[in-house]
Formats: sequence, structure tokens, C-alpha cells
Amino acid sequence: MAMFCSSCGQALQAQVRFCVHCGAPVAATRPSPVPVAVVAVPPRPTAAEQGDYITGVAGRIGCNLLIGFIVFKILVVVAAVVIFCLVMVAIK
Repeated sequence: MAMFCSSCGQALQAQVRFCVHCGAPVAATRPSPVPVAVVAVPPRPTAAEQGDYITGVAGRIGCNLLIGFIVFKILVVVAAVVIFCLVMVAIK
């Protein structure tokens, strides 16, 4: 986009603050605003919907922790029985 000095009418170079021909200050031009697209935002979930989701996730996590703890306890008991049997065999 070519710009011209408002004082002498000579062509101006890009992004100069003063005319090189007459020395007049160049009026600052603002770029035209860029159109902004309007985007529809989905509605936020209600408190009840969020509560159900959070409770469901927490319930699954708690259940998984409980199952993991039970499996760990079973493994500890099995290991203790195996060690007990090995010690009993070694004593005889």
C-alpha cells in the first residue's frame, strides 16, 4: 500500500516517521482491524453433571486401589507361606 506525504504529496517509504522531501511528520496510520471469527462455545456442564463425573472417577480409582491392595496382601501371604515352608524343610 503506497503512502504519500500529506504536506508535499511525495511518495513515502515504508515505516518512516518524517517525509524525506519536506521533513513533515508522517501521520501514524493504524492498520485496518482484522475480522474476528465468532466461535460458539459449548455450555459448561452443570454442577450435577460434574459431580456425577467426579464421583464416578473417584469411585473407579478407589476400587482400583482396593483391588491392588488386596492383591498385594495375597502376594505377601503367599510369600510368607513359601518362606515358612522353605525354613521348615531346611530344619528337618
